[in-house]
Formats: sequence, C-alpha cells, structure tokens
Amino acid sequence: MKNTVIYLIGLPGTGKYTIAKEIERQSGALVIDNHLINNPIFSVIRADGKTPLPKEIWDYTAAIGDIVREVIVNLAPPEESFIFTNALTEEDPLGLAVYNKVVEVASLRKSIFAPIRLLCDLPTLQQRIVSKNRTERLKMTDAKGIAKLHRDKTILKSNHPNTMSLDVTNLEATEAAQTILTYVKTLVPAEIE
Repeated sequence: MKNTVIYLIGLPGTGKYTIAKEIERQSGALVIDNHLINNPIFSVIRADGKTPLPKEIWDYTAAIGDIVREVIVNLAPPEESFIFTNALTEEDPLGLAVYNKVVEVASLRKSIFAPIRLLCDLPTLQQRIVSKNRTERLKMTDAKGIAKLHRDKTILKSNHPNTMSLDVTNLEATEAAQTILTYVKTLVPAEIE
C-alpha cells in the first residue's frame, strides 16, 4: 500500500488503535494514533481516563497535531502511508475541524483517502473500555461515560466518496484490518470536496 491515508473514526473502546496496529503490521503504514498526539499533554495533567478533561486541553493537543500533520506533508516520503485514529462525533465542531485537517493532509500528499467509521455495540464497548492497557495509554476507562457517549453522540459521518462504515462488534482486529485493507485496494485518489 503506497501513499494512502486511512482514518479510523470511532468511539473510545471501539478498537481503533488495535485495528490500526494490525493494519500497520499487514501493510507497513505508520500509525498516527490520537494518543500519540494527546498523551504528551495528558501525562502532564495526569489524565486518568475517568476525570473530565479541562476544555483548554484541546488547544494544546491541536498544536501538537498540527505539527505532526505538517511534518507528514512536508517531510514524509511521498510513498509513505498513514493510519490516523480519532473519536470524532457529529455533535463536536472540533471533531469536524480535526477531520478536515486530515483530509487536507491526504489532499496535499495526493493520497488515496479512506475514512473508516468503526461502529460497535454498547455492551462490547463497556467490556473493552475498562481494559488495563487503556489505563496505561491514558485512554478513557469510564464505562458509564461510554454509555452516555454511545447514547448521545453519533460517529462523524464523512461525505467523502471513499467513506466506509464497519461494525467491529464481533470482529477480531485481524479480520477488521483485512476487511479495511481489501476495501482500500479498490480505491483510487478522489477529488476532495
């Protein structure tokens, strides 16, 4: 896979990072996980995955994200592929802004762009959200909080022609990654609207 940007979008606990790492293993693409960007800031404020984060934190993580995306556009080899991950919802205007920045990265690199909406049922999210490795990576671990998100929020719906929705409730990461990679192989670069 060359010069492709895959964007895995789903609620916390959906398996974005696990699936991204499996795509990386199968394809050689580099994972740009949202926690790669967020954790330098999260660690400074001792984020625990349960306590609400201060609103101002997103200004700082946005600055780090902008730098990472700028390096991808200006310094990464043109044939390199990337897998971004994020929890973006229709109700959050900041999420759409972040999404559009990744769209711009793909456009500037003239990459194949594949936004993938990862869907998962609530009982599965609640099982996954409390895993120990989530705590270690400073991720959300609040089962009640994920129930509220699942009830009140809708995963961002992209109008990009390459958008795919994939229910990962009953899929292992290997199978989800293979499904995504098989889909991506059918795509050609699309004009960004």
